[in-house]
Parts: sequence; C-alpha cells; structure tokens
Amino acid sequence: MKRLLPIVFVCVVLLLGMLPLRAQGNVPRFEEDRCPFKRPDGVDVDCGWLVVPETRGDDNSPEIRLAVAIYRAGRGADPTPLIYLDGGPGGPTLEGAAENWEGSALAFYAEDRDVVLIDQRGTGYSQPSLFCQETNDFSLANLNVNLTDAQWASGYYGAVEACRARMVSEGVNLNSYNSAAMAADIADLRTVLGYDEVNLLGISFGTRIALTVMRDHPEGIRSVIIDAVVPVQDTASGIGRPATYDNAFRTLFDACAADDVCSSAYPDLEAIMLETAARLEADPVTINITLDSSGEQHEMLLDGNGLYSTVFQALYATSILPFIPQMIYNASQGDYDWIALLQGFFQDNTISVGAYYTVRCHDEEQFNNPQAIIAEYQQYPDMAEWMAADDYVDIDLYFAACQAWIPEPAGALENEPVSSDIPTLVISGQFDPVTPAANGDMAAETLPNSYVFTFPATGHGASFSSAECPRQIVNDFLARPDRQPDSSCIDAMGIVFDIPVQSVDLVEYRSRSLGISAVRPEGWEEVDTGFFVAASTNGTILWYLVSPDGNDFLGPLLENYTGSAEIPAAYDRVSGGGLDWDIYRFPVTEFRGYGTIATAEADSGARYYIIIIGGTRGEDELLYDDLLLPAIEAFEA
Repeated sequence: MKRLLPIVFVCVVLLLGMLPLRAQGNVPRFEEDRCPFKRPDGVDVDCGWLVVPETRGDDNSPEIRLAVAIYRAGRGADPTPLIYLDGGPGGPTLEGAAENWEGSALAFYAEDRDVVLIDQRGTGYSQPSLFCQETNDFSLANLNVNLTDAQWASGYYGAVEACRARMVSEGVNLNSYNSAAMAADIADLRTVLGYDEVNLLGISFGTRIALTVMRDHPEGIRSVIIDAVVPVQDTASGIGRPATYDNAFRTLFDACAADDVCSSAYPDLEAIMLETAARLEADPVTINITLDSSGEQHEMLLDGNGLYSTVFQALYATSILPFIPQMIYNASQGDYDWIALLQGFFQDNTISVGAYYTVRCHDEEQFNNPQAIIAEYQQYPDMAEWMAADDYVDIDLYFAACQAWIPEPAGALENEPVSSDIPTLVISGQFDPVTPAANGDMAAETLPNSYVFTFPATGHGASFSSAECPRQIVNDFLARPDRQPDSSCIDAMGIVFDIPVQSVDLVEYRSRSLGISAVRPEGWEEVDTGFFVAASTNGTILWYLVSPDGNDFLGPLLENYTGSAEIPAAYDRVSGGGLDWDIYRFPVTEFRGYGTIATAEADSGARYYIIIIGGTRGEDELLYDDLLLPAIEAFEA
C-alpha cells in the first residue's frame, strides 16, 4: 500500500472554515482586530484582516478576509518591513509562527525590522478556508488498512473530489485561489498598511508568489529573498518527479559514503534501505504514532513506500538530517521508533489541500503531460517502485482531479520566466529534496541583480534553519540589498551525521577551576571547562557545573532546554561523593533523546553541583547507566 503525500512545505496550524462575504465597503482595506492566536510572551504584535475581492475584476465578487499579523521590530533600526510568504501551496502561517516564535528565524529577522505575516487566501485563519477535512479523514481512517495501491488512490482522490464539490456548493470560486491572485493580495497589503517599500521573503511555494509579485506588482518592492525556489517556468508536477526524488536520495547516500564516520557506522546505506523497503513491502509492520497537535494515537501500517516516504520527508528538515542514516539502519534491525516519531508530524496534516489543488491545477498542470511523467519514472525504476503507485494509477487520477478542480487554467504567462532587476537573494539547501539548487540557478538566469548561494548541511528553507550562516547572510542582504553579502561563513558549514555512542570508557577527570574531581569519557573533547562532546556524534555531551548562587539556576536551566522554567518532580535521588543528588530527566527536543540534570546541594544551600548529560534517541539508558551514575559515584569536591 503506497500512501503518497503531496509535495508541500509543512507548517502547523488550526484551520477555520468560513464562507466568502458579500462586499461590505471599499476594497482593499485593512481592519484591525485581536490576534486569533496566543501571542508570544513579551512580543509586540498587531493583528487584523486584509479584506479583498475574491475575484478581482468582478464588481459582484464577494469579499474574502485574509488574516495578518505584524510583529513589531525589537530595535527598529530598519524602517522597511519584511513580508513573509509561506509555502505549500496551502501552508498556514500565523499559528505556527506564534507557537514557535522564540529563537526562530522570523524572530531573528524581526530584531531589526517589522515582520508581516499573512495566511494566504484559502489557508490558516483566512476566510474562507480551503482546508479539506475529507482527505484528512480518509488518510487517518486508512492508516492501518492494507489497501492496494489502486484502492488507496481511488479512495484518496474520491475524498479530493468530495472536498471540491463541497466548496463549490458553498459558493467558493476556486479559479480565484492561485499565484497571481495571491501576489495581488501582497500588493494590496503593502498599500493598505501604508508602506512605501517592503522586502519579501518567500520560502518554497512562497517563492513563486514572490516572483509573481516581482512580475505583476513590482512597485514598492525594495528587495526579495527566495529560499527553496519554485521558478515560475518550472511547472514540475505536484505528483512529484522521479529525477527530483533520485537527486534527493543520491545526495544523502553520497554524503554518508563520503564521510568516514558515517560510512563506517552505516556501510552500504543505499543497499540497506532497498533491502529494508523490499522486506517491509512483502511484510508490512504496524507502528504506533502520536499526532503532534492533538496527541491522538493511531496505528499505522508501514510498508516499503512508507519507509521511502518517511526518509524523503525527513530530508526537508535540517534538524533531522544528521539522524537519517541512523533511522534507516534502525529500521533494518526492526526498530521503527524514529519513523513513528516523524510520522506523528507528517500525518498531522494542516495544509489546505483545496489551496494546494487550486494553485497546482490552475498554474502548472496544464503544462504537464501524465504520459511524459510516466515515461520519466520508467527511467528511474527504483523511484517508480517506491515513490509511485503500481501502474501509475495515482498519476492518472491526479490529473483527472485537476481537470475537475480548475476547468479554466491560467494562460501561458504562468510558464514563462520572471525577469526583474529588483535585488534578489536566491537560497538553496544542499539536501532539499523537492526544490534543489538547480531551481535557484534557473530563476536567477533572468534576475540580473541576484546573488545565489547553496548552503551545505541544510534541507528545505535554509534561511529558517538554526544555522547562523544563512540567517546572517539574509540579514546582511536586507541591510544592503545593493551589495553582495559576505558568504565566507558557508565554507565552515558541513553535515555531521549523528552516530550513537555504543560504549563509554571512563578515565579520571580533575578541574582546578571548578574545584572538583570525577570521571570523563575517554576520547571525548573538552570544548570548554567541564564541557565534553563525543567527537563522533552530533551533540552528545557531559557537562560539569558549579553554581555559587544556590538553586536559582535550575529553573532557567530547564527553560533553556525545554522551554519551561517549571521544575518537575525529581526522576530519582542518588547518593554519591558524600552528597545526595536529585535527578531530573526531560526530552531535549522531539528529535533527540532525553537530557538529564543531576544536582547536589553543598554548604547548606550556598553552592550546588550540577552534572548534565544529553544524547540522541537510543543513547539514553547507556549514558544514564554508564556515564551519569559512575560520574556521581566518583564525584569529589
């Protein structure tokens, strides 16, 4: 059973469904309102609605309302705001941005300028919503049902058609939810907010909107950043292209093979993945997943396509890249914990499927031929086996769905390159599985004032990764778009694959500055006083600290790791080194294992000793039993 997911930039948000409203007054206009989401603590945010016609040029068009949030600059040095354009098509923006604001790239860019967010028409809080509950219900109901490929494709596209029929019956004009209409919304947004100039930052499908703004509404656009580029002239099918898939997996396998540590720990990664997929296809297994937003638990049938699909989707996320070889090898040994964790995010779909189809079918698919795509798959037999349904039934049904969704597709303009002299920063990620660096090069051919960079060790949306280099280059460009940013930091970037610690050999450790003696793992590097990193892994640590200020450190320390300063009940209490140690365990992030903090009071509360360990999923018990407990036992102050 092959469950294909649309190629989307995944975001997380609660979507509301409301109908278009008949014209109430002059449009476009902006109506201030309270924010529909919980504001991040300590952040100045204004919200409201951009009200525009659903169908421009139609005097009888109903109005639609697009949700807007304006994050005010922390320092306000740059008076020109940044408008962010999300991906998908169909990705919501406002809720997910608010939930993940602290430490995010958007928060970083908002330190110097206002950042304006919008739920594009059909998405997020905007009204009407083109969210398809029908497709979500079908997918969740059949997660653990062993349907044939034809049965799954027929059922899924039946749900797509049911969603379309419902929206049409509700009066939604599906022909008015496309790239050109969304670009016009951005032009109206700039006008009604009173901005003389704005900068645009588009990611994934948001790059197509940005390029369309440059083509149709260049007035007042100071600079543009396009990250994970979707060139207007590259109408790659929403069903996916085998050459793109092959490039994604080839980049992963080659990177591991070229890395001595990865190739030693995970030899023949490609062969292992093929063998594991074949075994799962012949004998699928049931895994338990937990949906991220709701916490709902579901059983899911995992087959060969499910393995390939999980790895493909994982390549989007820069934070997950180091763990993918480990995930593949674990699966080959019957350990599907990583896959279950990620599928809890992937199956928790918040994309407006209706917006996805209106854009794809209106702007792109008229320029594609299903038989040509099938011929492409035949040149990549492995991709045809694992990333396309048997007999390509899904491709035929996808194009049939498009013909029903949008009987009047866009004209030839939507297949022509955008030419503009607006200063443009073009960004790609090395491991991006869906918008490879070649896309950025293609768009830049007709953008003479563009600067093009590909960032190593990053996935989809490099400017949104936690890496400092792409963020700094974006900031430098925004400050001086007429000058090429300093890109020397790119040379220091590179993928460091995570290799779980298999054993720990301890040797004596003494620190005069800390005033302690204990043990440390042999071969680990001391990168700062008392702070050790396992040389062959990405982020596995041992850290000795001394607090001279009592136990006030614990709340901020936990907040730094978990986002909450609330001190939980102690996991355990252990005696060692003449001290009693309280032990606290917590998940470092969703994708890493548990961190552990051990604290011991000395001098009647005037001083505390702290030991922290942290590692990846699968290292938890080893580090706890073979590192933390011996460190406590050997501790002397």
